[in-house]
Amino acid sequence: LHIQHKYRFQRWANRAPIPKAVRELVYQRDGYKCVKCATADGLSIDHVIPWSRGGPDHPDNFQTLCRSCNSSKGNRMVDA
Repeated sequence: LHIQHKYRFQRWANRAPIPKAVRELVYQRDGYKCVKCATADGLSIDHVIPWSRGGPDHPDNFQTLCRSCNSSKGNRMVDA
């Protein structure tokens, strides 16, 4: 398990951040609000299929969630 955790960390460390233009595209598409609770506060980008489970860094796999909804989702695949 320790080796697996180290591997995940290394993959995460080598991962490029989501470009600002892509973030803006997703926020605009989702109406600048959380797709789960509809708040406009503390927004973040979330992977529908989590990156840790092989989900791609592609706008079709991103959704806007507030930090609270994103944290409660974790790395599960949950419909927003």
